[in-house]
Amino acid sequence: MEFEQKEKKRYDFSRPAVKKAVLRSSVEHPSVVYPAALGIIGLLGVGLLGGSMLLLGMLIGGAGIAGLSWINQYWLRNDYLSNQYVNRLLEDISRQQKAKISAVRESLQKLGASDAYRQLQRLEEKYQTFHHLVDHKFNSGELIHARFNGVLEQVFLGTIDNLQKMAHLLKSNQAIDIDFIRKRLDTLQAQRTNSEAQREISTLQSRLDLYNDQNSKIKSLLIDNEEAMTQMDLTMHALSQAEGVEQQATINLESAINELQHLASRARKY
Repeated sequence: MEFEQKEKKRYDFSRPAVKKAVLRSSVEHPSVVYPAALGIIGLLGVGLLGGSMLLLGMLIGGAGIAGLSWINQYWLRNDYLSNQYVNRLLEDISRQQKAKISAVRESLQKLGASDAYRQLQRLEEKYQTFHHLVDHKFNSGELIHARFNGVLEQVFLGTIDNLQKMAHLLKSNQAIDIDFIRKRLDTLQAQRTNSEAQREISTLQSRLDLYNDQNSKIKSLLIDNEEAMTQMDLTMHALSQAEGVEQQATINLESAINELQHLASRARKY
């Protein structure tokens, strides 16, 4: 098989997802885990053996250090952990993207899929334009910059997935001799039909229906990608209206990100 089919991984750049990732990272940090474990041992010891100074010290000291460490991780290092989460997703998506674009481009060229190939070119151009706009509007160190780029990467990867599936359908349809099927059906239907002819008509019609169904799916995937580009245009228009940090409240950045996130999730559902 030309493309390896894998379960699609969903990348979530929404604010709740970032907060959840920061919370998980802060709770799992060694500076929190080890003192907390010491406090739990002290608690168990107090419960089983009584309140000796050593066990009470372990309980209070462990709990106190764990609590202070968690506050440091979750509150004081929040921006760092948020960016770390988003950048990790970006790196993962980028690795997938490079490999898929190259394979899809080569496959569409071999199949002579001119419409799909031109759409790929337009998608790449729009993707670069969006990136440049985000870079212009936000500082690279800002979390909102990374989140916009992250959702954009995911939307773009979803459209590449659509083109990849389209290539499979085109290759399958090219294996069907549609001209022969149509001519043969015309011949059989013009003649007197017997049981053998009816059987042949039935099997030829099934292949014709399969061909038409796959053509419909190809057109639908092309339209899905056009819808994705329209949403990207609308989001870029909204971003372009923001003039400086003070006036960015004139657009709903969270709404724009959520719209793109929804589009990315829908695009990658097969």
